[in-house]
Amino acid sequence: MEQNEVKALVAKQDADKLSTYLQPKFPKDLVNRQAALDFAKWCIAHQLEPIRDCIPFHGNPFITIEWVDRQASNDDKFKGYSYKVFSQQDKESLDFDPKDIVIECQASFEGLDNPLVGLGVVTKIEREATSGETDEVTARGYRSPVVHLHPQKMAFKRSRAEALKQRYHIPAPILEELPYTTVVEAEYTVKEASKGGGKIGQQVEEEAGVRKPRLPKNPVFQNWGELAQAAANLGVTTEDIFKRAGVKKWQDFADYRDAWNVVEELVTERAQQPKMI
Repeated sequence: MEQNEVKALVAKQDADKLSTYLQPKFPKDLVNRQAALDFAKWCIAHQLEPIRDCIPFHGNPFITIEWVDRQASNDDKFKGYSYKVFSQQDKESLDFDPKDIVIECQASFEGLDNPLVGLGVVTKIEREATSGETDEVTARGYRSPVVHLHPQKMAFKRSRAEALKQRYHIPAPILEELPYTTVVEAEYTVKEASKGGGKIGQQVEEEAGVRKPRLPKNPVFQNWGELAQAAANLGVTTEDIFKRAGVKKWQDFADYRDAWNVVEELVTERAQQPKMI
């Protein structure tokens, strides 16, 4: 079956045929007929094409970075993005391991005063985690062969996903952001449409979408890297924080709370400014 046929089944809302096609392709993630049917209904409900737009993992849907990139390419207000690869000094200041790969992506849009910021991280532990005897050529035996073979590419994808998902409605987590060294738990429930008609299935749990960033209450950080990522999720870059505080490195702050006060100040200030989106 070609991708065009998959697209046609989604358009026709034919969950039965779609699930029949998907189950043998993902036997470890769609372990039975009902799991395949639920996933097919979820895809149809959100008008997403399996394989191209989303992939099942442990029975739950994950959006692909290709879907996110396509939203940006079709957005007239999208002005492009740029990357910054963290140096050893940058990583040290944020308590990252020297062998971690950390990349910052800034995505610019017309009408936004500041770019949307995302950090992409591939840790040393993630790259080297194994589950048995390993083969360096094929990466067999590593918990994530793709991450082991292409860690830089994955870090770039993750940073871009982290930035762009703030702009576009994401009905599920992004596949490339999956922390391969942990078990991801994402609950999605599919139910039949009401008698009034509408889409075949719907996600009952609250969906992860593009919402106005909210400041967390009394956040607790274990290192400067966690604080920087939390700030980036709110659209505040490390450069913004240092510039406002008049410092050159994280250690210049008295403590995490002192630095977070600056983040809160910047977020509050920007929220009060009228924006044309």
